[in-house]
Amino acid sequence: MKKVSLLALGLFSVGVANAASYPSYQANLTQKAQQPKQNIEWNKYNASNQTVAGSAYAVQEPTRGGANMYYTPSSIYDDYDGCKTSNCETTVKAKNYRDKTTTTTTKNREKTLLHPFFMPGEGAFVSSTEAAFHKYDLDFKVGAILDPLDNPLLVNGNPAVVGDVAEWRGKSLDITQEFGVGITDNFAIFVVGLYHDSDYKFIGLKESDSGLDDYGVGVTYRPYEDSKIVTRTSLMYTKQDASSQFVLDGRVGYKMQMSTLYAAADVYIAMYDDEERGIGVVNPADAAQYIIVLEDGKNHVYVEGTVGVFTAFGNGLSLDLSTAIGDFGWHQKWGARADLGYQFNKYVALDVFGSMVLWDSGDGDNMTLERVYQGVRKQLYTGKIDNSSEYNVGVGLKIYF
Repeated sequence: MKKVSLLALGLFSVGVANAASYPSYQANLTQKAQQPKQNIEWNKYNASNQTVAGSAYAVQEPTRGGANMYYTPSSIYDDYDGCKTSNCETTVKAKNYRDKTTTTTTKNREKTLLHPFFMPGEGAFVSSTEAAFHKYDLDFKVGAILDPLDNPLLVNGNPAVVGDVAEWRGKSLDITQEFGVGITDNFAIFVVGLYHDSDYKFIGLKESDSGLDDYGVGVTYRPYEDSKIVTRTSLMYTKQDASSQFVLDGRVGYKMQMSTLYAAADVYIAMYDDEERGIGVVNPADAAQYIIVLEDGKNHVYVEGTVGVFTAFGNGLSLDLSTAIGDFGWHQKWGARADLGYQFNKYVALDVFGSMVLWDSGDGDNMTLERVYQGVRKQLYTGKIDNSSEYNVGVGLKIYF
């Protein structure tokens, strides 16, 4: 039986809208490039001013804090309005009622890199790197020993008896790298890879596992946006050692002055190589695998829904709070996630995040514990899952160029 990652089993997918495993395109597209409405103040031309060709007036740049407001971190989260193309013209009324038409190029506008609807513009690239620590624990409470003469489960160094609890402990350091490129302002393609270094402990055995566990490719598209509503959809294909899956994501957001309320729906079509999957360890002495079987069947469809609010505070800081509930076949989960971000300039942003499962229907479910040795599968125990807990914390770096 091939080892199936915890992610494939739906253990680390809390808040897929911003999941650490897929840092950008599970959650990141952008609002439309738009120009803030400003009254431009005109100063009467005099000999000390630089001559403006074709005009008797010089333009005073709109400023904030003594700096050009379009190109400073303080303007990253301004509510843009009125400019919907890469080069657009906006007519503004001068204070002395002279009309003047100005042109601005939206490629130079600030981008909110951590916004849950961000995507790179046409010809632009984005790199997202995340490092996350995942922890997942559960207990297996023995309900029946199916063969008293074959009782390898040790609890506190002694053969298990009915009622004993065997602790399964898993932890993993995951590093995810994603690259995306904007084909148009509303369409992008991306590739993603995940490297993990994991440790497992169960029935007195320890196992370590590392490698490139997950890689994939996908596309993302923004079908509609106006001054209040923004939408986005994406399709991704990923491959693991023991499975492959398609992930379809759709979301809609409502933009307010400082915040964006959003809702997302995700569908996972998972295709596994083996009929049974679960969590466990391999005994290094005889290469036998001991596994708590969580699910059977090769093809499954999982669904997850997320609601959240992204708030920008205007000084480079942002906060993204979300909650998600999902059906992952053998169990359903409800969890929450928080992202605290800081954007240094137009090109670099840092994100610190954490998520936790608040409720898991798997607690109390009846499971079997099997041994797989030289291709022969044998059921050893029946029991219940109990005291499951799951969380992850991490940091992300996003670079736009």
